[in-house]
Amino acid sequence: MTWTKAQHRIYMKEYMRSWRKNNREKDLESHRKSTLKWKKTHPKERREEHKLFNKRHPERKKAWSAARSVDILNVCENCGSQIDIQKHHPDYSKPKEVHPLCRRCNVNAKRILRILCSL
Repeated sequence: MTWTKAQHRIYMKEYMRSWRKNNREKDLESHRKSTLKWKKTHPKERREEHKLFNKRHPERKKAWSAARSVDILNVCENCGSQIDIQKHHPDYSKPKEVHPLCRRCNVNAKRILRILCSL
């Protein structure tokens, strides 16, 4: 059986989707490794990206700078985890308002805020 280009593209798309679903950890780890490799080999591009981000989001830069001086507990407010605690800013206009959240809860909180802002 010969496939057209479109049929092959659809097949490969489904195959990759199922592979990623079944090998999620392996896929994430390979992505992390390639990202770290790129970061090490492209320092100039990283600096440029960083400068552009700071120009586009000055309120975030101010909030992150202010958050450095805020002492927080090393316990997630949501789940009580003590692993990988991050400082979450629900509102960047209030830079000193920081909540300690674990990485998972912080990602979920950002997701929820993004959905609410798009409504």
